Amino acid sequence: KTPVSVEDETDDNQEIDELDLTVSPNPTNGKVTVRFTMPDSGVIQLKIYDMLGQEIVNKTLYIEKGGHTEIINFKDITASTGIYILSLDLEKGGKHQNKNAKIQYLK
Repeated sequence: KTPVSVEDETDDNQEIDELDLTVSPNPTNGKVTVRFTMPDSGVIQLKIYDMLGQEIVNKTLYIEKGGHTEIINFKDITASTGIYILSLDLEKGGKHQNKNAKIQYLK
């Protein structure tokens, strides 16, 4: 007999092997919700840069493996209208992972 189709097995309990990042709403006029999934527990750096490369937010977070949410209010950081780069950096056991996202802020 020959197989007619091949299906990949899916496992709902798959291991998370990379940092995942979503930002909403985007564009924003104030608060933005940053959702990320950590592949391992560890220290993460959340940074936001303006288009000139100047760092305007720098948070160090000690986070467990799994999904997390962080809220950033652009009104609290006296940002002007424009494009910003959000960067998440995870370093654990010599492994380094980074994810970036563009955020458009409209006053």
